[in-house]
Amino acid sequence: MSIALLKLLQHLDLRSCSRITDAGLLSVASLKQLRHLDIKSCRAITDVGLGYVATFVQDHGCEP
Repeated sequence: MSIALLKLLQHLDLRSCSRITDAGLLSVASLKQLRHLDIKSCRAITDVGLGYVATFVQDHGCEP
């Protein structure tokens, strides 16, 4: 199952998940209802993935 199908997801804790990548964050960025995302210590995420998150935050009026 793709995370992008979870349209009503509001809280996602991926802390210390070694398998989440930039591509995964791109899918997460499609979740319009998401209000909380924890990606602390996810070592496979690069500046590209953080850019997806920053764009999401800006587009949805969220606070980082």
